Amino acid sequence: EAEDAIAMYRHRGEPELLAWNLAVLPQAAWLTGRQDDLREAAGEAVRLGEETGDVGSYITGLYALAMAHFVVGEVGEAAAMAERALAEAQQRRSGRFQDGPLLVQLALARLELGELDGAEAAADDAVTVTTSQGAGILECSARLTRAVIMRAAGAAPSDVAAELAEALGRVEETGAATYEPFVHEELGRVGNDDEQLREALRLYHQIGATGHARRLEAELSIRRTP
Repeated sequence: EAEDAIAMYRHRGEPELLAWNLAVLPQAAWLTGRQDDLREAAGEAVRLGEETGDVGSYITGLYALAMAHFVVGEVGEAAAMAERALAEAQQRRSGRFQDGPLLVQLALARLELGELDGAEAAADDAVTVTTSQGAGILECSARLTRAVIMRAAGAAPSDVAAELAEALGRVEETGAATYEPFVHEELGRVGNDDEQLREALRLYHQIGATGHARRLEAELSIRRTP
């Protein structure tokens, strides 16, 4: 749908709407587990946001560019772009609706860089922001991210499971099926529970997250090998 919209808005010459839809592509790649190189599309979204003066699409473009870097493994660039976007959002008073996703992206990039303290701080801020905004779907993503980082930092499994239970509660409240398999995968990892991992795999297939399904299917196949 995003690709159809991009073609339509490009044909119509509607740069603001074109920018918003270009920014969808890296997020879709991340959630489906594909490693598409979408840095050019995200960069175009940033440029269009700058040219039109639309602050919302500009900040969203920066978020998309951070995610595009993250998807292809450029985690240092992803962290730097997320930090830049957060600073721009504060300076330009953009409405701050992007803060939660940006903090999640920053937390994940810092985790990959081995900066656990910074990752924990960004994840805590993401949960605080999304909770205060009443943004249940974004809170689900933030709590899931905090749980991932808690597990990496060696937190008690019961504490990680409690955070994941909160994330699953937001899934049930909002219907945000996109995040449900991610939560079950983390429950499987923190509890060393293959049943939870198999449920995550089923749900990845159900929502069309093909890259994540292939990754987890391969892992489960190896685990079953004597």
